[in-house]
Amino acid sequence: MNLTDCEHFSHCNAPVCPLDKDWQKRQHLAGDKVCFYLTESQKAGAKAVFIIAGKENIYKKVSQVAEDIKKSSCAINFTLNRAKLSGSKMAREFPIKNWEPKNGS
Repeated sequence: MNLTDCEHFSHCNAPVCPLDKDWQKRQHLAGDKVCFYLTESQKAGAKAVFIIAGKENIYKKVSQVAEDIKKSSCAINFTLNRAKLSGSKMAREFPIKNWEPKNGS
């Protein structure tokens, strides 16, 4: 999986991308954007949301490096912890009414 496999690639401003094999060489400064999929991966029911959206491969890759990315930057860690408190933007696109993912699903 490459950076260009991400549909957000052409307009993404996040300096640290979980799809970038060299993400450790990138620097995240306070105020920088955080990867959309990295943020979504932290939400309740993320795995199910990614699967339903047809983005299971992205979820797998992001999940492999998410904890290391969080440890690499206090600012990213703060943003991702805050993201856990809100619903998924990806799930809003589903035509399923009253669907609420369960934790860990």
